[in-house]
Amino acid sequence: MAGRAKDLIAADVQKLITLLSGFSEKEDPENFELCEKFAYSNLLHHRYLSVDSHAVRRSVFGMVTKFMIHGHLEASRRLDCLLNKYMNCTVFKDKEVQWAVLFLLVKLADNPTSHISDEKFSAPKVEETEDASKPFDWTTYSHLCDYLKEGNEEFNTNFCSSDSEDWEDVSDDEKSPKPEDSVEGVSEDPEVPKVPAVEEKKDTERQQLIEELGRQVNAEEWISNNVQAPWWRTKQLAEKVESVFPSANLAKTWDKCCDESTSTISEYKVVREILWMLQAPTTTTLFQEVNGQFSIQSNITIPSLTKDSMACYLNPLCEYFNMLYQLQKFQKEIYPLDRQNSGELNQMLPPYTFECYTSAIIEFLRELQELACCIEKKVKAQEDIYTLYSLNLELAPKLSQLRAVYSVHVTATNGWKTAENWLSSARLLSVLYSEALSCMECDTPCILLRVFLKSFGPYVDMIDVWLTEGRLDDYRNEFIITRRNETDNENWGSNFVMRDYVTELNSTGIRALPLLQVISDRVLHAGRSMQLLQQLDRLDDMRSQHSNHGRMYAEFLEALEKEIAQMVNKSTTTDMEIVAVTEDLEFQGTNLMSNPFISEVSNQLENLKDNYMMQAFKDHLSFKAQPNKRDIENLSSIGEVFRKLGTYSTCGLIPIKPVMERIISQLIDAKHAAACFLAKTIFLQEFNLSTHLALLRAIYLMEAGDIMHRFCIFLFKDAEHSVFWSNSYTMTAELEECINLRYPDHSSKFSVVVREDAKLNGTPSVMDEINIKYTVEWPLTVILSPTNMEYYNAVFQFLLKVKWALWALEALRFSDLTTVKNNTSTTEDAGLRCRARCLQLLRFWLLHSVGSVHTYLMGQVLHSLGLELERDLAAATDLDTLLQAHNRYVALVHTHCLQPKSSDVIKTAILQMVQLSLELRDLWCLGVDVVSDAKLIGMTEMYIKCHCFLGSVLQTAVESNRLTHLNGLSMALNTSLPKIESFALQF
Repeated sequence: MAGRAKDLIAADVQKLITLLSGFSEKEDPENFELCEKFAYSNLLHHRYLSVDSHAVRRSVFGMVTKFMIHGHLEASRRLDCLLNKYMNCTVFKDKEVQWAVLFLLVKLADNPTSHISDEKFSAPKVEETEDASKPFDWTTYSHLCDYLKEGNEEFNTNFCSSDSEDWEDVSDDEKSPKPEDSVEGVSEDPEVPKVPAVEEKKDTERQQLIEELGRQVNAEEWISNNVQAPWWRTKQLAEKVESVFPSANLAKTWDKCCDESTSTISEYKVVREILWMLQAPTTTTLFQEVNGQFSIQSNITIPSLTKDSMACYLNPLCEYFNMLYQLQKFQKEIYPLDRQNSGELNQMLPPYTFECYTSAIIEFLRELQELACCIEKKVKAQEDIYTLYSLNLELAPKLSQLRAVYSVHVTATNGWKTAENWLSSARLLSVLYSEALSCMECDTPCILLRVFLKSFGPYVDMIDVWLTEGRLDDYRNEFIITRRNETDNENWGSNFVMRDYVTELNSTGIRALPLLQVISDRVLHAGRSMQLLQQLDRLDDMRSQHSNHGRMYAEFLEALEKEIAQMVNKSTTTDMEIVAVTEDLEFQGTNLMSNPFISEVSNQLENLKDNYMMQAFKDHLSFKAQPNKRDIENLSSIGEVFRKLGTYSTCGLIPIKPVMERIISQLIDAKHAAACFLAKTIFLQEFNLSTHLALLRAIYLMEAGDIMHRFCIFLFKDAEHSVFWSNSYTMTAELEECINLRYPDHSSKFSVVVREDAKLNGTPSVMDEINIKYTVEWPLTVILSPTNMEYYNAVFQFLLKVKWALWALEALRFSDLTTVKNNTSTTEDAGLRCRARCLQLLRFWLLHSVGSVHTYLMGQVLHSLGLELERDLAAATDLDTLLQAHNRYVALVHTHCLQPKSSDVIKTAILQMVQLSLELRDLWCLGVDVVSDAKLIGMTEMYIKCHCFLGSVLQTAVESNRLTHLNGLSMALNTSLPKIESFALQF
């Protein structure tokens, strides 16, 4: 059965596949076969469930509603009628087929609301008949009238066309229905009186006509009062002036003399043109723009001025139009309207600092525009005479501020497109800050201060997030601190670095922002602590202590406002005293002020508007300018912070710089305090930093002499009786056994590393082949950095050399010399006794000098610096302080133990004494009968030279205040200088 059905539809299926997909059995057999299998599967094996009539009904009637919502009323009505007609159709005997066909039509519909047109459903046009004068009988086609009105709302209006006047001439007979228009069955009795409704309708229409005419008159009057006539479209402007004064028509008179033709406009229009230009600079009838520069149009003036005079008067204003144009152009560069469409989001975006700066500039320009609007309202009212001169007087203060702001803008944004974002932001903030503090004009410092505070907002927000959330959100690469791409846990302090913005700004002649220099160290230290807490996953403990996340900038402004308010309130009394003194001087010094020189000096100082200069001369001269008591009293009642800061210029001299630096430092310290305390607690309590440092001092610096003595003897014997060092495993086992006596829990952290194939030559330099490695986990490696461990090993090797010499000298016994002498001869030999005494004397000298060095190292240096380290650790407030305390301790130990290159001379002399001590031990062991007098005298002379040289160098270093810590060692060596004469007496 299925096979016959497949044969019947095979040809049609193939045609359907080719029509819909374009695949052919010959050209693309693989895809054609896939489509064929899919088609047969659906046609032969699909169950063909019945169509859901309710779903179809909701879809089609929803389409009716959708047409109505989209404003296609006629289409909605037509579709509703057709659907009802289709539902009631008797053609379909099977309702399932009826709903299936409708379902198919719904599925075939493709966005019907976008393809519908109301013109398809508009009423048919009535063709004009040849007899156009014959009236159309609407009553006959009343059904057509109703059809045309379907779907249209009825509007009640009093509008009456201008043809209403003709209706009054129409007679009553013409308005009455004609016999052929009457309804059948109604008699036409001439004696029946006419209906009076026609006369009432005529009166109503007349009244409506009168009201409409009144409204038209009022509309014309409103238009003449509120709509500006397009006078600027006239090619040749000529302003008529009705005046008897010749100067009122000076332009016309000048044109006659020069045989020229100049357009003239009224001064009222010029004033309004200037006010419009202050809001949106563009090319107008009066001004023209060429390459971003505005100038006055040629051959145009006011009737009372020549065109050259007009140009000279208005050209200074063009400079301000240029400034406005450039500021608005900069605004469009920062906030381009087509940024998303142009794909600029993938390019380098401007810094957030520049966006906030632009926002502040927009606010300043809005104030200028509001001022221009207020002036324009007064000009339009024409209640008083308003001239170009009065306009300049009223705009002068604001234009002066515009010039100052634009001058700062040019310097602050120079080259911002090509420079790095961080350098552009630092330059912007530095210039704004410097100009806000150094500008001496009336209100300009307040404006610049407001612009700076708004521009500084992104920096404060980044600091706030960094000190609260532990991440540096510098999405546009504008902050002065950056994070390295590769995080190094070992060199923790180098993960965040300061950009070299100070050098870059100094190279351009701009002084770097002092406020950034004040907070940079604090922010860097705080950021490092937050990074550590983030890596330790302890930020949750921090967040629980910060409930004011994101409020740092607001707190900064509020604190700044409060500080200034307090300073102003404190200075109010002083200002009032200055006023009283000034009044007293004016009263008592009338004769003095009558002096022209004194008066001229006072006027010059007032014109300078230098508050610092006036403050200096306040006791000697009287000034007209007095503090604005009203502003001072109302300062505390102003709600907005910038309005309060706006009274800065009227409140005398306020040290805004230290106030801002102190406030921002306090906020950063407050944010940092919790992180510092938490980081310090983690290191000292959870990771036992104090225990680790004490263990390092005990082993590397040999403060635990009882446990290190055994290990040192093992090394010394190995160095004396072997050709090569023992392997690292043997030394590590020996060291762990020694450490187990006191620190059993930490012995496994130490290991001894010996350079392979290191030969023992009997010199102190063999100790340089030994290094002790201390293994700790992160984050203790932040404190115990590789550099610090190198310093520890260098000091350890130097101490081994000194202890080796001291151990060798202390191991010598007088009995050894006696035994040798008794074995060599049965009789006493005077020469042998002299050599023995010389060896003993040399041993005493070396014991004293090497012992003095050992006492200096182990007592004065290591012990005293260890106590100082403990005090610093107890007083530390944060992780940075802990790190600095340990680094300082290690550096001092390294320096005091003579390891820097600057101390190589002293270190070499000491090592020479160590070498002499080892040689003396060898001679002592050989015996006095083997030692030659020349060898003994040479060693003695070498020691005396080393001792004297070392004492001289130490004394010079101490007296020059270069190495004052060596004072004790210098005194010990210089008070016991050996002499060759005392040695010669032994022979």
